[in-house]
Amino acid sequence: LREPCSQFSPVGTRRHSTRRQCLAKLFVPPSVLHRFYNHNDLSQVAQRRWLEVLFIAKDSAISVADWFEEVQQLLDDHNCPVVQIMDNDKGVHVVAAINLF
Repeated sequence: LREPCSQFSPVGTRRHSTRRQCLAKLFVPPSVLHRFYNHNDLSQVAQRRWLEVLFIAKDSAISVADWFEEVQQLLDDHNCPVVQIMDNDKGVHVVAAINLF
């Protein structure tokens, strides 16, 4: 198990790190975090950017064509490309990503 998202100060009181660091500790391998925070090559930092992934599920009784047309229009308005379309026993889902390109 990974260590919790808080640190102990020398006097023994709990001190929470920033929310971003807390989430990073939970979801990013420690070796990747170490390279990210202790970098010396600034050219690689310029290539890094935040990526947000959207998982959109069809949960209404409208047709798939009408639903997808509305979803596609919203994604296009925000320059968000569709990465994957899934249609399986769990329903119809669209996976999209912001800041992918």
